[in-house]
Amino acid sequence: RDWVWHFKVDPVIDSLNLLDYDIIHLEWGLEFYRDGRFVKKLKKMNKPIVCTYHGQDLRTRGVIPAIDGASTLNLTSELDLINKHPNLKYLFLPFDTKQYAPKLKVDNKIRICHSPTNRYYKGSETIIPICNELAKKKNVEFFLIENTPYAEAQKIKQSCDILIDQLHNRGGWGYGMNSVEALSMGICCFTELVPEYEKFIPDHPFVNVNAKTLEDDLKTLIANPDEIIKYKQRARKWVVKYHDLNNVANQLYKYYQKNHIT
Repeated sequence: RDWVWHFKVDPVIDSLNLLDYDIIHLEWGLEFYRDGRFVKKLKKMNKPIVCTYHGQDLRTRGVIPAIDGASTLNLTSELDLINKHPNLKYLFLPFDTKQYAPKLKVDNKIRICHSPTNRYYKGSETIIPICNELAKKKNVEFFLIENTPYAEAQKIKQSCDILIDQLHNRGGWGYGMNSVEALSMGICCFTELVPEYEKFIPDHPFVNVNAKTLEDDLKTLIANPDEIIKYKQRARKWVVKYHDLNNVANQLYKYYQKNHIT
């Protein structure tokens, strides 16, 4: 495959002057070739190489040895990956938190949403029946957001008070961009956090739930809207502190400095 592709890939590398850049970031720890020939060229030129791993790459495939051997810095936003690689640094997911005006109040009817990219990985088989039942008995609306254009999905999400991210930790620990977006909108977020994650982010604004506690915790907050507002306020402050683009960039530059990347 590498031999077939090089007839098209090499001319593009030349036309875009990719060998002239100062720092190269490789998403998923991948480059154009499986034998790492592009990275090997960069290494000979003393170019810093940064690999960013997102989850399924390390969980299911592992590293590409030629690329891993040449990388200067390895990053991830998935805490469970830290134990899968001997030299992996954590970086919070970067997000433009200024693009949303947070809704820090609760209307008469509390709106709950769940937005699974994959129902199995998000534990939707546990979440959906509980929310559907609550919507029948309480002053609550439930929105299952899936197979929906992004702009429309964001509009629905932004109108909600509570987002339930995931249960069971089947596709990674804790939370991802779904929650980061919701926190930026000033939404109270429910998710399941393992003890290691709670220790890592002890000041987090999440309602930490599991399959046994989800229904009771939802009922408690539905009965106490003022508590939902407190979670909303904490959510917005926390996501700006840790996930805002500028703050994440500052942390990235600190990693550059520690690894002598210039």
